[in-house]
Amino acid sequence: MATFFSDHFTATDSGTSIDSPRFKVDPGICHAKVYYKRASVIIPAAITTADILAIMQLKTSDRLHHLFMSTPGITATGQPADCGLYNEDATTVIDVDLFGNEVSGTTDDLGTLIPRDDVLTQGALEDEDRGKMLFQMADEGLASTLYDTDPHEIWTVCLTMGTENTATVGAELIMEAFYTSAGS
Repeated sequence: MATFFSDHFTATDSGTSIDSPRFKVDPGICHAKVYYKRASVIIPAAITTADILAIMQLKTSDRLHHLFMSTPGITATGQPADCGLYNEDATTVIDVDLFGNEVSGTTDDLGTLIPRDDVLTQGALEDEDRGKMLFQMADEGLASTLYDTDPHEIWTVCLTMGTENTATVGAELIMEAFYTSAGS
């Protein structure tokens, strides 16, 4: 009978021997603080197709566990939006729909009331990607390795607006992130 060890004991997936010294776990996993970040935005009247709503910023070394989005009070059909990552000043795309392609509830638009939906896995990511560093998540979404190591940057979570529809104008959008970070 074999014994397989988690990443708390060995550097390889499902390793059958313990690395020495034991507990080679990244500080971002075992000694991290859990952070909560909340951002809200009122969707402006001037928003049109392909416009970007910059929501919040995270470090590339942050380990994202949940990304909740809600749109309280919207009752009409609105516009679809992709949820993804841009660089720090939201001018260069990292992955436009990493967290969701036309995100939201059942009708894929911001015009549907979204009751605090976790959008982290509505795009290219799966549940097993939760807790990876943000730059590792970007590699998963792009299906390639652009980042061999942490680029030590700040990235912005953004919504890129789809088909124009004025039904969402004036509505509030709330995004909440739960993540761990090795730094403060």
